[in-house]
Formats: sequence, structure tokens, C-alpha cells
Amino acid sequence: MSPDEVPKGVGMCNDLKMPKTILFLREATVRLLLLAGGVLMGLLVAEGGMRAAGSMYRFYRLPPANSATSTSGQQTILSIGDSFTFGVGAVKGKSYPEALSRRLIEGGLGDVRVINGGVPGTNTTEMLKELRVGVEKHKPDIVLFWGGANNNNIFRTINNYTLFARSRSLLPEAMRRWRTVRLLVQWMEKAAAVAKGKESKAGFPEFSPPSPKVQEVLRREEELRSAGHWDQSVALMRASLPAAQSDPYVLSRLGWLLLGKPEHRSEGAALLERSLAIGLDNLRIRISLAEAYLGMHENQKARIHLRVLYERDPKGSTLWRNLLAHEMTGPEDYGVFRKVIEWDIALAARFCARRGISLVLQTYAAGMWPNEAIVRAAQTHGLALIDNSGITAGEFFAADGHFNGLGYAVVADNTARVLLSIENR
Repeated sequence: MSPDEVPKGVGMCNDLKMPKTILFLREATVRLLLLAGGVLMGLLVAEGGMRAAGSMYRFYRLPPANSATSTSGQQTILSIGDSFTFGVGAVKGKSYPEALSRRLIEGGLGDVRVINGGVPGTNTTEMLKELRVGVEKHKPDIVLFWGGANNNNIFRTINNYTLFARSRSLLPEAMRRWRTVRLLVQWMEKAAAVAKGKESKAGFPEFSPPSPKVQEVLRREEELRSAGHWDQSVALMRASLPAAQSDPYVLSRLGWLLLGKPEHRSEGAALLERSLAIGLDNLRIRISLAEAYLGMHENQKARIHLRVLYERDPKGSTLWRNLLAHEMTGPEDYGVFRKVIEWDIALAARFCARRGISLVLQTYAAGMWPNEAIVRAAQTHGLALIDNSGITAGEFFAADGHFNGLGYAVVADNTARVLLSIENR
């Protein structure tokens, strides 16, 4: 049969006989697939662009020496961590790994290379991946592992991270590695805050600066603490209390010092509460109290300070906003986060032990909630611990809560002291 003899309604004319509903659905499906493909392509391009920009920024921020090849007899130290390791809060060249190499050489350790492997925004699970890559690439003798502060901030929700931490399924693990997904979530949260009229910042009341006499006491305390004499710092502040019972600066400084030790945490929180009652009300005191109460599982007390933070600083960290939004019903919320930190440190310890690498842990400043889990993990696995909880003075911190150059210098001193003691054993 020739083409001219094809009966009507057969072959080329079949589409004309199909129901309009089926034609519409087929056309809609094609358009949806094209739209989804376009969106996916856009996300891939955006993801690639952000990763490239991040790599260029790291290349700019980190010193060339960190990418150099180790020489014979040179000891290599790999610093794995989050934004505190990377050096957020300080100018270029003032991160603690950069200061650490100088401290160790001055301390007589010899030829040493310290590699900054910090990646801002990472949690301990993501840091394990950075650890594997870094060990394979740099073959370190010592690994400094400092993390946990971001474990409660994946997708800015407690429930999601609790699900991820328990299931460790492929989809959540893949999604949280996408920078574009995180950025979109942040934009959505900001848009929601604007819609609710929460973008206005009420701020905190101003308070008169400390008197010259109190300033001298605080200066002497900082010198003692910088030299690593925590007990002497506490003794000095306690001796100053009788003459300054109503001075909030003395009360708050002693309170911050005591928050760094679990056995004195309740007393430290009480002193900070007294400084608040006198009138010294600021962001750092509220955050320290909220984190301290969460660490002691006193969630109702923590909610009081989280509510103030939410009302006065809605543009700040999303930590307190989400803790309030997800109704802290009990200690299991932060308990999950602490458990994940301990799990991940256990994996890091086994990974390093099998390769003959010394693993050393670090704590954050006083009052930060991961410290309890980090200390417990160090005790469980017999790991060396660098205690940074004694860094409390405001001049050691940047406006966003990270250390500044002075703070990172103290971290470098603390780290060098522990590493040199290990070397001299």
C-alpha cells in the first residue's frame, strides 16, 4: 500500500483522535519536565559558582605555606574544624593555626607545618569527611579536631537534624552538602521573619563603663588567664567581690570564668543573673546564660533568655529562634546533638588510631553547649584536650561571637602548651 492509500485516522492522524485531556496531560508533563530540568540546571550552576567562589576565598585567606609539600623531618599538624578553625572574626593571617606554627617553633618543636583545614558552617559529621580527605592529602602526624557548634544548626531546625542524625539516610546527607539548599532555606526564613514584622532590632540597654579600679582588676585577671592560670584568675575575682558586690563587671567576669568548669556552672550562672539584675544586660550574657541552662538541662530557665534574645536581636543567630519555635520539651533535644558529637569523635579517634596519628580535641569558649560532649569524648577515648573555656573577656571576641585576632592568639597559646607537653613526655 502506498502512502497515498493510508486510510484516514491511521498513523499520522492518530494525535487528532486522542482525547483532549490526554493531550493536555502529555503537554503539561513535558513542560513540567523542562521546567524541572531548568531549575536543576540553575541549581547546579549556582552550586558550582558558590563552590568556586569559596575555593578562591580560601585560597585568598589561607597562607601559601599551608599548601606546601612537607619536607623530610618536618612535622605536620592538620587542624580540622569549623569557622573557629578557619579564622572567622579575625583579619587575614590571624587565625589560630597560623599563630600556632610560630608558637611551636618558638617552643622548640623544630620544623613544623600547621595546615588550616577549617570550613565555616560544618558540623562534626561533615568534618569527618574533611578529616579523611586531609589525612590522605597531607599525611599529618597530629590532627586537631575542633567542632560541634554547628551540629544544632543544620537547616536551622532541631527536628530535621534529629532526623538526619538518627537516619543518616542518603537524601538528607546529600542535601545538606548543597550550599544552594542552605542559602535558600536562610532566605526563606528571613522572608518569613519580614512577614511577621520581626526584623526590627530593639537592642540592649546601655550601661556605664567600669570604674578605673575595676578596669585594673579586670586587666590583672586577663593577664593571669592569658598565662593559663585559671585558678589564680578565679581567686583574684573572688577576692574582689567583697569590695564590688554591686559591680556587674566583676560579677559577670567571675561568672564567665566559672561557667567553663562543669562543677562550678550553677554558681557561674547565678553570678551572671546577679549582673543582669543590676543592669548589665547584653547579648553575650544572655547567650551565655541560655547555653549554660541548656547544658544543665534547665530548659525553662533557658527559655527566658532565649525569648529576650528573640525579641531584641532577631537578625542574629537563628539558634534561639528555632529553639523557641521547636518547643524544648526536655533535654533530649540537645542530648541528641551532644550524642552525635561523641559518635563522630569516636569515629575520628578510631580513624586516626589505625593510622598512627595523634588526635587532639579542643573546647570552645565558656558556656558553649558542645563543650560538655567534647570533654566527655576526650575522657572516654583517652584523648588530649585543649581547654579554651577560660577565654571569656569581651576584647577577645568579634561582634558576631567568634574570637578576634587576640582571642585566636590565646587559642594558639593554649594549643601550643598542650602539644609541647605531649612532645616532652
